[in-house]
Amino acid sequence: MSEYLHTGWHEFFLPVTSRHGEAHLRVWIDMAEVLPMLRRLDRLFGDEAHPYAMRIEEIPAAQRELIRMVMDLVLEHPEAVRRVAAPRQLAADLADRFGIGPSEYPIRYPQVIDQVDLDPAHIGLALPFILRRHRGAASEPETVDDDCPTVFHTRTPQVTGLQPFGPGAMVPVQCGQVPADQSTSASCP
Repeated sequence: MSEYLHTGWHEFFLPVTSRHGEAHLRVWIDMAEVLPMLRRLDRLFGDEAHPYAMRIEEIPAAQRELIRMVMDLVLEHPEAVRRVAAPRQLAADLADRFGIGPSEYPIRYPQVIDQVDLDPAHIGLALPFILRRHRGAASEPETVDDDCPTVFHTRTPQVTGLQPFGPGAMVPVQCGQVPADQSTSASCP
């Protein structure tokens, strides 16, 4: 079990802005990149005896800080992005504005799923212009805003032919709700 938690890819939904308004970009990065961020969160929100957030009211701030750290990582090291996907409208906007095309990922999403895998080698060109960095800062108030967008992430093992359903699939969760699947967490950026 320990090896499973330290290998593979971890998936994040990053808040972005497009010509059509606010959206989310799905990015997958190696767990080797995520672990140092989690250790930094332990130092920020825990203490020597409890290296994790002990107060429930700190959890949204910790989640915002993690999203901010992920944004910093993908901006500084776009090669850390192993896979990236976006809703079709956002993908069309990125293709039009930045020339970012679909990935060569062998499995296409069915039409009923509003998502396109994008070329991760070129997404770094667009990130500085589309990421909503002010929404992921830890210095924001710790209160939950009822009209905030949903931001969630799940841990996805690195396998070929990832399925859009089943273990590791995304479970939509609105702010303030308890996720049905314990592998998914929600926060308001």
